[in-house]
Amino acid sequence: MCIRDRKQADLPIKFCGYSQCYRKEAGQGKDAKGIFRLHQFSKVEMFAFTDESQSEKMLEEIVKIQIQLYEQLGFHFRVLELPTEELGASAYRKFDVEMWLPSKNAFCEVYLLKQC
Repeated sequence: MCIRDRKQADLPIKFCGYSQCYRKEAGQGKDAKGIFRLHQFSKVEMFAFTDESQSEKMLEEIVKIQIQLYEQLGFHFRVLELPTEELGASAYRKFDVEMWLPSKNAFCEVYLLKQC
């Protein structure tokens, strides 16, 4: 299916994708120098193609799905709407979902939502 061939009546079109990811770990201090570290993680991404009139509603729907997921899993989390100076060129609105990680004694970002 090619998105550009779809009619406006077909919108919204929702997708979900799963992928394996590999990233260099950020390291600091004497123990990280000269060591190449990589971590692997799996992620699920949600995408939706809408017209402008449905865009805000779709973003709210995806935020609600994330909230329900973390609540059902029993995680301690928070949702932050980022200020405009942190949005970047393509984003109109952006949310971070942060989960409490006892091992770090801090909230850490586990999901990012943005409206482009």
